[in-house]
Amino acid sequence: MPNLQQLYFGGNELSRQIPSSLSNASQIYALDVAENNLVGQVPKSFGDLSDLSSLDLSDNFLGSFSANDLDFVTSLANCSQLEMLDMSANNFGGVLSISVANLSTQLTEVFFSGNQISGVIPETLENLNNLIALVLGDNLFRGTIPTSISKLQKLQYLDLNGNRLSGKVPSSIGNLTQLYQLDLSANGLEGNIPPSIGNIQHLQKLDISHNRLSGDIPPQVIGLFSLVSLNLSQNSLTGSLPMEVGKLKNIYALDISGNKLTGGIPEIIGKCMSLELLYLQGDLFQGMIPSSLASLKGLRYQHAAYKGILDHEEQNVVAIKVINLQQRGASKSFTAECNALRNIRHRNLVKILT
Repeated sequence: MPNLQQLYFGGNELSRQIPSSLSNASQIYALDVAENNLVGQVPKSFGDLSDLSSLDLSDNFLGSFSANDLDFVTSLANCSQLEMLDMSANNFGGVLSISVANLSTQLTEVFFSGNQISGVIPETLENLNNLIALVLGDNLFRGTIPTSISKLQKLQYLDLNGNRLSGKVPSSIGNLTQLYQLDLSANGLEGNIPPSIGNIQHLQKLDISHNRLSGDIPPQVIGLFSLVSLNLSQNSLTGSLPMEVGKLKNIYALDISGNKLTGGIPEIIGKCMSLELLYLQGDLFQGMIPSSLASLKGLRYQHAAYKGILDHEEQNVVAIKVINLQQRGASKSFTAECNALRNIRHRNLVKILT
């Protein structure tokens, strides 16, 4: 089949190894074998496909979690027209070589997530200056986030979640002004959240949860008007929730749970008119539940516990649990909790429901 130009085998149950003879179809520019049961090494002969622009190897069992699994990537340097490379959700191990810089500068999308690629993220990635999406999540990358990534000025989607990255979030990440999604969650990142993230005016989704970040929440970040989803949970953030939270007119999901935030929940949070999911549990908030939350018609309460004041005059501090009875299974849970509570006798338990 010397004249074959496109080959789509995706979404089947193909097994065994990818035959190296595929490279004999030298005019192929689109090759998709995703979502199969393919195993073994990727043929280095793919580097002979000089017209190749799209290679999708995702969702297979390729590789063997060994050091030579990524040898074929070096051979792809001969594919000068390559625009998309997806090798996510496989069994690739080894280290991502600095030779990745020799890949086609036409590359716009690189997906390496869901493997066991280790070592540091190469600084040389900056050479791929047309990248729009760089997805390296759920691997074993260690070390710091390379500052050179900030030179990828066209980048719109950066995902480094679920690795072993450490050190600080570089302030230069704020130079990626075209980003709409940034995920640095589930690493070991430390230090403060860079206020420069507030420079990313098109950012819609920001997730830096499950790290070791500390310090205050920068007003420049919590007030970023474009955000639809913001997750800062499970860190060691301190201070109060900035009043700039009221600028989040488009926010759908806000999660700042599992930190050490103090003070009151600002009334201005009621201006987040698109808010449906709000997670504040596991912090150190005090005072009253803002009455402005009642104006958020789309807000979906889950089983959430709050500390508040039941009586203004007596200033009785109580624990309050909110249960959304419209959620599936919530009514059974509510009944079970009431049955349990009515059998408990304690001087600090107020008998409201019987």
